[in-house]
Amino acid sequence: PPELSKRKPRELSGGQQKRVSIARAIGVDPALMILDEAISGLDVILRKEILELLSEFQKETDCSFLLITHDIDVALFMADTIFVMKDGSLIERVHYDGNTECFKHEYSRRLLYK
Repeated sequence: PPELSKRKPRELSGGQQKRVSIARAIGVDPALMILDEAISGLDVILRKEILELLSEFQKETDCSFLLITHDIDVALFMADTIFVMKDGSLIERVHYDGNTECFKHEYSRRLLYK
C-alpha cells in the first residue's frame, strides 16, 4: 500500500522487510542475487508467491541466484544445481532435473524424506 512508503524499516513487519529487500534487489536488474533465507518466516501463501516471482524474474532475465536455505523444498523448486552441506562441510553437489534419485548421500536423502 502507498502509505507504507512513508514508514521506516523498523516500522515494517519482518515479512514486509523481506519483500521490500527483494523488490529493491530486482529493481536494479542484477546479474546475480544472493538470497540468504529470503522467504524464511513467511506464511505459506506469501512464500509461494515470492518463489514464483523470483522464478519468473530469473526466466525473463539472465540473473543467477545463489540461494541459501535450510528448506530442501525451496531448493528443489528453485535450483538446478544443489550443494548440500552438513556441519559446515560440503557433502554433495547434484545437478537437479526434477528427479531426486540424483541425491546419493545418506544425509541428503534424509533431508528429502523428513
